Amino acid sequence: MAPKQTPGMSTEKKTKEERRAEARNKARMLREQEEKRAKRNRILTIVSILVVLALVVFAVVKIVTSKASDHGSYDGEKRTVKLANVTDDYGIYVGTKGEAVAKANGAPTVGVYSDFICTHCNDLEKAAGAAYAKHSAAGDVQVQYFPVSILGGSMSQLGAAAAFYVATYSPDNYVQFQEKLFARTDEILKRTKAQPTAGEIADIAKAAGVPDDVLADMPASIESKEWQDVVQKATDKFREKGFKGTPTVTLDGKETEEWAKGGMPAFLDSVAKPTK
Repeated sequence: MAPKQTPGMSTEKKTKEERRAEARNKARMLREQEEKRAKRNRILTIVSILVVLALVVFAVVKIVTSKASDHGSYDGEKRTVKLANVTDDYGIYVGTKGEAVAKANGAPTVGVYSDFICTHCNDLEKAAGAAYAKHSAAGDVQVQYFPVSILGGSMSQLGAAAAFYVATYSPDNYVQFQEKLFARTDEILKRTKAQPTAGEIADIAKAAGVPDDVLADMPASIESKEWQDVVQKATDKFREKGFKGTPTVTLDGKETEEWAKGGMPAFLDSVAKPTK
C-alpha cells in the first residue's frame, strides 16, 4: 500500500527549490552587476587617465609654443656664463668707440648704476648719453655702467642679462645696444609699447649691430637661470655697497650727488682729466 502523502508536503518542497533558484538567480545578477560596475569603473579610470595625459600634453605644447614665440626667430641654445669685459663688481668699462672693455683707461671713473625700467635712469641716459660718448672718445673720463635689476619685470631682468651678454659676446656693440634698450624703455614708460620678450630684446640687439650667431643664442641665454643669477649677483653687489635706488652715480667708486646739481654733462666736464 502506497504511503499516504501528507497534505502540503509537495508544495513545501517545491517552494524550497524555488527559493534556492531565486537565491542563485539573485547571486548571478549581483555578480553580473558587480562585473558591469567594475568594467564601468575601469573604463572611467582609463578615460580619466587619458584626459589627464591629454591635458599634460596640451600644457607642454603650450609652454613649448609660448617659449618658441617668446624667442621669435632665434632658435639657438643657452651659452655658458663666461663673463668678459665685466669687472668683479659687475661693472662694464666703456672704450673710446663705445665698446665694452676689460680695463679702465686711468681717467677719473664715473660709474652709473641703472635699471632698464627705471624712469630716472632713462631720463639720465637721454640727458647724458652724448656727454658720455664725448668724454669716452676723448679718454678724459672713464665711464662705467652697472646694470642692475631693482624694479623687476622683463625689461629690468632680461635687459640687465642682455647687457652682460652683449658686453661678453659682442663688446663692440655695447653702448649702441644700451642706447637702443633705453629707447625701448622710453616707449614702455610712455605706454606706447609693452615690456619686451627675450626675442624682442634680441631684435633690439640686432638693430644695434650684434652679429647673427650671437643673436641666435641670446633669448635662451638671457632667460636661463645662469644668466639671471648674474643679474642677481650684480644687484646683490649693488646693495652690499649700501646703495638703494637707481640711478646711483659714483666717482672713483664713491657715491656722489654732485652730478644732480648742474646735470651730468657739466659734472663730466668738471671731473674730466686735463688734456695735455
